[in-house]
Amino acid sequence: MKRTFKSIECALDEELIRVERNKPKPETLQAVEPSAVKQAIRDILSLEPDKPVPATENELVLFNKLYCLMSSHNRKWLSETQIALPYADLIAPKGPREAELKSRLHENYGEDESAPPRRGIALRNYFLDLLSMCLAQEEFDKYPHLLTLFEDGQPESGLTPVKESGAWYVLTHFQQKFFLAEKSVRPVPPSGATLADLSKPDYINHVHEKIFARLPDKVASSPWRAAVAANEVTSDSLFSRLLLNVALNRFILEQWAYVRRVQAAAPIQQGLVAELEKVAPNGIVSLLQDLETEDGFDYAALTKSLLTEHLNGRNNLLTPNMLSRIDQQANAITESALLKEFSGDVEINRSFLRFPVITTAMAWLALTYSYLHSGLYPDDDPNVRSPVSKLISRRSTIIVNGQHMVSLRRLVSSLMSTQMWAYPSTDRLRLHIRQVGDVRAFFVSQLKGAFKQTSLAQWDSVMMSEYSPEQVAQAFKVVGLPARPLV
Repeated sequence: MKRTFKSIECALDEELIRVERNKPKPETLQAVEPSAVKQAIRDILSLEPDKPVPATENELVLFNKLYCLMSSHNRKWLSETQIALPYADLIAPKGPREAELKSRLHENYGEDESAPPRRGIALRNYFLDLLSMCLAQEEFDKYPHLLTLFEDGQPESGLTPVKESGAWYVLTHFQQKFFLAEKSVRPVPPSGATLADLSKPDYINHVHEKIFARLPDKVASSPWRAAVAANEVTSDSLFSRLLLNVALNRFILEQWAYVRRVQAAAPIQQGLVAELEKVAPNGIVSLLQDLETEDGFDYAALTKSLLTEHLNGRNNLLTPNMLSRIDQQANAITESALLKEFSGDVEINRSFLRFPVITTAMAWLALTYSYLHSGLYPDDDPNVRSPVSKLISRRSTIIVNGQHMVSLRRLVSSLMSTQMWAYPSTDRLRLHIRQVGDVRAFFVSQLKGAFKQTSLAQWDSVMMSEYSPEQVAQAFKVVGLPARPLV
């Protein structure tokens, strides 16, 4: 049946009745103040204070009902589900606090998602379903690949899938192109340079300056960026704009969350590398080779020998049980490179799989150093009151996937990508962490400039700028989305 205002209104009314009946104490859901409805729209679209809300009276009627449904589950639904990104937060240099809540959207809390109250990822998925219900028929027919929902996750991971629109796939494509551009403008190391030469602060700062001198022009001249450069006036419906911006808001929040995760790992990494500079200035490779046995490598012996000063006679801390836990967790980190869940992290996976023994050794060292120093990391589980938790302890669960594995991978990946195993250097690691933040900040600025208040037609043009219609249609089909209509 073709969608009309009346058919959509009827569907929302039926959902309101269903939700009212399912409440523990049946009650009538109250209408929302018009000012609150308009502010919610402003916060999702990140509108400046003086900009009018781009909605017709009929669209406001429908969104009022949608707002009621969401509030019946959680009155803080706008901020707790990565749906909204108010203008003040959008322009904040370091992003909003909600960027730290990224991972609570990926955990499976075993809730019955069919009954209220929903929360976390279930609540976000519900909002996207309601938005999808309200889309204009003509826009959906023209852009099904952008407006259809798909599950961004691996069912076999045991985690609640995250629903996203096809717009999310466009953003991932944009991200891939951006980081390929960043990689292409990196200066080639001088011939004959050693790792010691490449770890000197003056050289690293010179490289970073070169990257930022070249990157803006490289990005601006790229077809995928130019496709959304025009300041086109959009006549798209409210609900398609909202659906596009919900994907964009989460994508931006995840960039800020990524940087904060890198920064959270820094104290543990810097402490470990400072120790390696003293006890293994030429790296751990030869030391590790000396500890090869018929059964593999003695990671425990390597770790004890390198962290002797930190054990300081406290060998009782590394009980057989604790060593077994560290071993299991270190191996799980290395093996995570084979999981579909992390298949998008190409560079991290490549380094883990290229040097699996070294990756496991660095994981052993990082986990043990963290354990000995009670290293803490942000904990995004809403069921846990403490904002931080220990990476590993005598009672911690062995992590094999999910958001906590993201944290563990990040702890090790920076050590691998900066080759701390070959030539430990606190200067190189410190400047690497700073560069990660600077590059992500520039990427966020490109996302905001390219996609905020951008029309459906411009979103559609991003991939069309580089590929044939047939190739684009196939690309969307591969991820489970409808093929882009060939016109």
